[in-house]
Amino acid sequence: MGKLLFTFILLAFAWTCSKAIVVVKPGTFPTMCQGGGYVTQTTPIVIKTTAFNDFGAGDWEAYEVGAPAGYEFSISTCTITFYGAGGGNVSLPSLGVGNYNLLFVVISIDNPSSMDSIVISGLQVRALVGATSPANIYRVAATDYAPTPDHIENGNMPANMLLHGVLTSVPDPIPTITFSPQPYYCNLENSNNPLTATPTSGTWSGTGVTSNVFNPYTVSPNTYTLTYSVLNGGFCLNQTTVDVVVKSSPTVTMTSSDADNVICVGQSVTFTGSSTGTNKRYQFLKNNIPITALSTTNIYTTTTLLNNDQITVVSDNGNFTCADTSSVITMTVISNPNATLSITGLPLLVCSNNTNSYPIVVSPTGLGTITGSGVSGTNFTPSAASAGMQTISYN
Repeated sequence: MGKLLFTFILLAFAWTCSKAIVVVKPGTFPTMCQGGGYVTQTTPIVIKTTAFNDFGAGDWEAYEVGAPAGYEFSISTCTITFYGAGGGNVSLPSLGVGNYNLLFVVISIDNPSSMDSIVISGLQVRALVGATSPANIYRVAATDYAPTPDHIENGNMPANMLLHGVLTSVPDPIPTITFSPQPYYCNLENSNNPLTATPTSGTWSGTGVTSNVFNPYTVSPNTYTLTYSVLNGGFCLNQTTVDVVVKSSPTVTMTSSDADNVICVGQSVTFTGSSTGTNKRYQFLKNNIPITALSTTNIYTTTTLLNNDQITVVSDNGNFTCADTSSVITMTVISNPNATLSITGLPLLVCSNNTNSYPIVVSPTGLGTITGSGVSGTNFTPSAASAGMQTISYN
């Protein structure tokens, strides 16, 4: 941006070229953030004549104060005040800012005046990116405005008239976020996603943020803005943001047709999945390997399970939605044993009135039930059996 001038015209303030003026009190300004907004001077600029009656009646006179390179003036709240016994003879028909860097005042004095000072207050200034700090507010070199007003010449002023104030500013670069969010996150996904940005001295804030980590777990579905804030120079706060999308995850469960999940080899088992939401799709896995295609079918039946096989089902609500996985069902599959059965001391032919109890011996023990006519627990009593050929079983 080109040089910006704040020009103010003091009318009715006859300032002859033979008179000298000084800045007896330069203005003070708050420290600014480069690239930030306007600040207002905290103390006024006071300009005086070297002699009490140096201001007399005359033509309009122009007085210009320039902003340093990298700074800009505003006059939204700037005021010019005249002091002295003859201040009532002074008027200010023009006050303006030219191109933001020149304060231009035209002064007109209608009658001889004993006014001896001008006070500039409420002047606003801002620092642009890359401004030098500190920098002086200076008196602009002499320029004639024909036919009026005449410029109050620099040559008639002491050196200290040039300094109207000192500006200080702090570089305030916008931080850069290097974190690249996923297209979306799922709110049943307990995952820590590191948040990164430069410079690294800033802090992160927002829903789901702890320190410099974003975790979508239990966060309500929505689009959230995460903010990275940096305090540059310990004074200037600058921020930048990034959006993350959190989607709802379904709740998925699964049941087995076998009550205790203990079966024999080759036994048929049916698994049934259930999910919340709409457009439900299911895929069954065995030992974390898919065994069915993703489809709307929520049932899986098999006779090929092995001992310690683990079955789960994954479900979502269609394309570009969140999925969830059921709890694991671990199957116990027992191999068919080579069972034996014998009845100790039982003759091949026994009478039906025989009341003796003969022990039944099975192997392996504890895996089945002994059944048959005349059987009670692990004993066979002929008198309790029906006459004829009898079969004793161990299943």
